[in-house]
Order: sequence, then structure tokens, then C-alpha cells
Amino acid sequence: MATNKKRREKLFVVRLNYTIFAQLKWNTIVIHNQMRKVIGIGETVLDIIFKDNKPVEAVPGGSTFNAITSLGRCGVDVTFISEAGNDHVGEYIIKFLQDNGVNADNVSIFPDSKSPVSLAFLDKNNDAEYIFYKDHPHDQLEFTYPDIQPNDIVLWIVLCGESSYTSTSNGTS
Repeated sequence: MATNKKRREKLFVVRLNYTIFAQLKWNTIVIHNQMRKVIGIGETVLDIIFKDNKPVEAVPGGSTFNAITSLGRCGVDVTFISEAGNDHVGEYIIKFLQDNGVNADNVSIFPDSKSPVSLAFLDKNNDAEYIFYKDHPHDQLEFTYPDIQPNDIVLWIVLCGESSYTSTSNGTS
């Protein structure tokens, strides 16, 4: 009986409209046939990571972006809704999504926009302080809606609260 209790404690089941669509068990995601796809809505950012004040890596990111990319790597049918600039960074981000199993057809590319970039300065504990550079000539996300069915899941992540980042526009404080 104790063994079954431990197994139940390690099993996380998510229910939507009384249909089980995913189980997280021992760090493995099992997606059942009832689910059609996961659609993520969020920002795309190229994170340039600094350690000891020196750049060490540049990786695409964003909260929803990271979640959708992880699901795509697991073979889940995923679509990402976002926007990117008409630049090398935007091309790199879209290719990264596609290479990781994510449908990027709904990432809008704006000809008069530059893709957002963040500088992530890691401290000795690998906690990051961010500086964001964004240059968007419009105030809201514009995109083409993907085909959304009743069993699909729409995911977006909103971070609230105090943060330690500076947001700049056009490279100025």
C-alpha cells in the first residue's frame, strides 16, 4: 500500500473538460490521443548570456517560447504565435523553433521591426539581471490565428511582480 501511495504522489494529472490530456510522471510527458495540439502565445527574445561580464552564449528564449520548445522536443504537436523582426535574429529564432518541432507559421515577421534582444548578466549563483532592447513600431501583437479545435490547449505565461530588469527602446535608457 505504501508503494502505491508513493507512485500517486509522483503522478501529476491535468484534466480539461473531464478529459485527461497529459501526465507528468518521473519527468516524462505522456500525451494522450484526445489532445490535438498546444498553441503558445508569447514573445521571442534572443538572450545574450554574460558570465563574469563576458558574453558566453546567445540563445532564443521567452517564458512561453521555452515551454513550447520543450513540448516540441517531446514530439507534441505545438504551434507558436509571436512576432519577430525582419533581421538575422528573427530568422535564427524561427529556424530554432522549426528545428525543435514547433510550427512557426504564426510568427509574424514585421519588415520595419528589429527582433528583441536581452542581455542576461549572471552572478556567481547564476541568477540573471536582464536588460531588454526592443524596437517595435506597433503597440500590439498582430498575427494570423491558427486553426483552434475544442480539445486544443492555449498556453501563455504572464510574469507579474517585482523584477530586476531594465527595458529600453531603440537602445536608450
